[in-house]
Amino acid sequence: MLLWSFIDEGFVENLTPGLANDIRFYGTDEVFKYKDHLTRVFGDNRSVMGASQHNRRLYLGVNDQKGNLLFVLSIKSRERTYDRSLFDSSLITGLFISGSVFILFYLYINQQVLKPLRKLYTLVNSAISNNDFSARDEYYGDNELQQLGRGMNELFTLIENQREEIFLRHEKLNHISNTDSMTELANRRALDKHFAKLASDAVSAKQPISLIVADIDHFKLYNDFYGHDQGDKALCEVANLLKDNTNPDNHFVARYGGEEFVIVLSNTDKQEALKVAETLRNAVESAHITHQGREDLSYVTLSIGVASKATNEAFDSDSLFKIADNALYKAKKQGRNCCVAGDKAQL
Repeated sequence: MLLWSFIDEGFVENLTPGLANDIRFYGTDEVFKYKDHLTRVFGDNRSVMGASQHNRRLYLGVNDQKGNLLFVLSIKSRERTYDRSLFDSSLITGLFISGSVFILFYLYINQQVLKPLRKLYTLVNSAISNNDFSARDEYYGDNELQQLGRGMNELFTLIENQREEIFLRHEKLNHISNTDSMTELANRRALDKHFAKLASDAVSAKQPISLIVADIDHFKLYNDFYGHDQGDKALCEVANLLKDNTNPDNHFVARYGGEEFVIVLSNTDKQEALKVAETLRNAVESAHITHQGREDLSYVTLSIGVASKATNEAFDSDSLFKIADNALYKAKKQGRNCCVAGDKAQL
């Protein structure tokens, strides 16, 4: 409706300038002059129109129902400008310029929008899929997408830092929950986990495993004589001697409770376990940690019980511990500061 309001005679004249002056009308008196320039079409009981071209003019004739020529219109034939200039230089230049502008626009959009979006999508998708936020892309420029990319890098850095901090805290908590706070040896909780691991390990089931239970002789007398603070220091000294004289690759050292320690020896038979036990006993005795509270000796000593399971024998931590504990009891009865190997028959 808005377009229709602008269509008037002036609008039509602008579209077809001079069209009114190009049309000529020939009435009944003149039509006979132009009969030869018309194409006649006859029909019954209907108006018929014929047309032909002569002297660069188009002649239109209109018949009545009887086929008589009523009038003729002639219209000047105009040059077919648009057909002739369809591929002229100006049009080709325009098309070339338009295509160039489109290509440049696409390249700009691709560089400034599409490419950063693809990089950002790849970065985020890879980080989520692999649960790895260490990847980074470089973003230059000051538009919003480049700023978003740099912000995503900062976010990934923050995530990485927080994950590392959480991991460190988890490791610290895990260490605290599985470590004796005074001696820094493994605690009962860690020892139970180690037993469970050995019980479920098919390789360990095929190997000999030994257990050492060591107890500080007359430690109650030591605390009574020196006090608990000094007693704690003596426990730490013994713990360090145990760590220094065992192999961390296949020896698991733990404080079982009070003045009692447990050492689990993987892939170690009874004879080898007795050698390790004797090494530990001798190391503590040679350290000469003063113990004036006892009457038989003036330094700290260990009594040790040993238990072992043979190759291909099922691992049972409770049975091994009972055998080693009974052997420890025998060592104390034999005068302390010695090593005794237990046997299943003694259960």
